Amino acid sequence: MRKINTVPYPTSTGSWDVRGSIIATLFNEKVDARELLRRDELARQIESQAGDSLLLEDADYAKVVSGLNATDLKPFGREVVEFVRRVLDAPTVEVQAK
Repeated sequence: MRKINTVPYPTSTGSWDVRGSIIATLFNEKVDARELLRRDELARQIESQAGDSLLLEDADYAKVVSGLNATDLKPFGREVVEFVRRVLDAPTVEVQAK
């Protein structure tokens, strides 16, 4: 499981919506209709998780990374670097069942 810091960070134009950007990356690559529905379900789960971090199963994290790799980051310039770092360098965490 991966833990991504979703606290917004300052940019020259305001603050970067980390959680919203993660959701947006899910839809940046060409997928079939069934996968589109699965990604929408994942987006809804991401929206509903409270707190300053996001916990993702490895399969869901792989979808985020795949979508991020399909995203044209050039228009965002250096301001996207922190977002990319938070996603790609997200630590692996062990979760214990209660």
